[in-house]
Amino acid sequence: MDFQLDQRFTADPLAVATALIDPGLLERMADLPNVGGAQVLSTARTGDLVRQEVRYRFEAEVSGAVRKFVDPSQLTWVEVAEHDLARGESRFLIRPDHYADLLEGRYAARVVATGPTTDRTVRGQLRVKVPLLGGKVEHAIVDGLRDIAAAQQGLVQEFLSGAG
Repeated sequence: MDFQLDQRFTADPLAVATALIDPGLLERMADLPNVGGAQVLSTARTGDLVRQEVRYRFEAEVSGAVRKFVDPSQLTWVEVAEHDLARGESRFLIRPDHYADLLEGRYAARVVATGPTTDRTVRGQLRVKVPLLGGKVEHAIVDGLRDIAAAQQGLVQEFLSGAG
């Protein structure tokens, strides 16, 4: 399933891109809905290029049908990211800790100045390989990603304003 998420910030693109790789902010992502245990595993920076790995845990109720295929306590993944701060572009690969045969995900994000604000657009693909339920689960995950993106926008804006 293809998806797109849009966010807007009142800061310049470099400030937004830099905030989104800040370990202090990333660890606060655990405060977002359905996400827990955000843990920065590694950050390597060479000039404007940053490679980062962050582990997350899914923390929401899952249906009985989904529980037939997965153990909710095992829904953890590492987000492997490559950021080009100068270009305002990032690429992400979702690497499940468990159930890698059931889930594939990748996305790209771009921050662009739009007058006095910055728009961040995230475009990606998500695939859940579960017979009969895959499409339904993909839609549920993308709906959850929309909720997370909205909450993340507020968290990042708070961080940028110095209140975070």
